[in-house]
Amino acid sequence: TTPKQTTAQKTVTPSEDSVSGDEEPSTSRRPSPAVLGAVAAVLVIVGVVGWRLSGSRMSFTASLISAALLTTAYSLSHSSSFGGYLMAAIVSLALGILFAVRFRKTGKFLPAGMMLLVSLAVVILFGWAAALAW
Repeated sequence: TTPKQTTAQKTVTPSEDSVSGDEEPSTSRRPSPAVLGAVAAVLVIVGVVGWRLSGSRMSFTASLISAALLTTAYSLSHSSSFGGYLMAAIVSLALGILFAVRFRKTGKFLPAGMMLLVSLAVVILFGWAAALAW
């Protein structure tokens, strides 16, 4: 026995629709900007592991720069969802291309193949979010 709320268009129970009429329906389908923080953390971890295992300072530096760019996208997403999400998608696309080249060159799943998959997932997720925020 759930209370029903009658509107001019249809009867809605609280469990059927959690989106109020005041907000855009697409807002509830956008990913959390916290995902950017998680991806930035993964980039730093992969950079540190690459540096410790193979002595690659370039990998470590690139991971820090990429993480800083994604952190900037996170900050930007609070004031401009479209701008932050678009920046995240572009940075992730660039990373995806870089990791695709590395994966093709080495043929090793770790770390290049795994990071290629993560980058592609972020491109799709935040590309979609940018389109919704447009």
